Amino acid sequence: MRPAHILFSCLAGALLLGSGCTEDFGPEPPGNNSPGVNNDPVQIVPADGSSEIYIGTNYTFKNDPNAPVDYVVSGMIVILDSITTIEPGTVIHFANPDCGIRTAYTGALYAAGTAEAPILLRGVDDYRGSWRGIFFGTERYENVLKYCTIRNAGGKKDVNLNEAAAVAINSDDEANKLKMLHIENCTIENNNGFGFYCGSLNAKINGFLGNTLGGNTLSSVGLPFKYAHVLDISNNFQPVENPNQYAWIYFYNDGFNQNLDLESPLTLKNLGIPYRFNGSEGITIIGSGLTIEPGVSVEFGINGGFLVKDNGFLQAEGTAAQPIVFKGINGNPGSWTGISFQNDQTSNILRYCHVIGGGNKKAPWCDGQANITLGDWFGGNGRATIENCHIASSGAYGIAKKAGSSLSQNGNTFTLNVSQPDIYNYQ
Repeated sequence: MRPAHILFSCLAGALLLGSGCTEDFGPEPPGNNSPGVNNDPVQIVPADGSSEIYIGTNYTFKNDPNAPVDYVVSGMIVILDSITTIEPGTVIHFANPDCGIRTAYTGALYAAGTAEAPILLRGVDDYRGSWRGIFFGTERYENVLKYCTIRNAGGKKDVNLNEAAAVAINSDDEANKLKMLHIENCTIENNNGFGFYCGSLNAKINGFLGNTLGGNTLSSVGLPFKYAHVLDISNNFQPVENPNQYAWIYFYNDGFNQNLDLESPLTLKNLGIPYRFNGSEGITIIGSGLTIEPGVSVEFGINGGFLVKDNGFLQAEGTAAQPIVFKGINGNPGSWTGISFQNDQTSNILRYCHVIGGGNKKAPWCDGQANITLGDWFGGNGRATIENCHIASSGAYGIAKKAGSSLSQNGNTFTLNVSQPDIYNYQ
């Protein structure tokens, strides 16, 4: 039996202060030595009163089949120019809200458990926020989490994040630095803040498949809207314990800065939970094809909405049994800006949609204020086909269109819109 307390300074042969150099390395994990037979967890403690533990050469956290807990970490592990591997079946506990793992410079974390031997990362104390989390900030294909359970994290925001999260891609602290991560068959549960959060507009999420996320207090997932394509239907999003709360996917953009927020075709899949847009960052500008599946619910903050321009289009075709819903987060009349069609695309289609509570102000670059607007103030007309939709509770008109815009509409109902007529033509 090994001693229950082994200070970091005693592990200097494996965990090195500072940064070393390693050759680049394919997606397979580095070779492992045979683990010893021990019973008590290794205590990994920062040396010399530091709060951080630097790994500068390739290192493996090994699974001891005779120990219920393999490691207890009492600091923030920072993986530098090296690859750290966690063996299947390994159990790591983190001692307090300052503790976690972060990749930096060219470091990578490869934590690939199996269905039979998952990896467990959790707090010593079994409550939300008892440790910080796992954070990725490097361009390495070896940044992988498979068959891992991450529990009780989100105790503190990491240094390069604006939000607390159990697993995160760090924010853009270095210009044009791509950050990579693959997450598959993981359980991310009972955490403070987000389950998974992407803080970077320059990330590459190589896969987000088969994961279960639940009991996370802010949202299951938060990421830039342009990365919505990574959210596969194989994921399972569960609510927190309170039956009056539910899970959702949280989107944010770069803010309303006249740039496109969507530049590549995207389909919003029906994941069984709503999509929410951060309301403090303004309208979401669609410059490519956005298709929305039947049954999807999209919720906007006070300044939120969709603006379709240039080569973009919005094709939202629900069914009578599975309508698509666009509404404000707080559910009040006039609680978001609305949907604005400012181009001449024939693929701009709303069928069997509920568009509720928009029209809090004029749409950007437009004199129309309504749940749905067509046209802009630069002389351009809009085009849309709107059929069998329920258009309600606008802060102004149901539909407002520039006189020369093309609106094909049939079978729509208008209720409780503040201004009349239901369809208003402006010059």
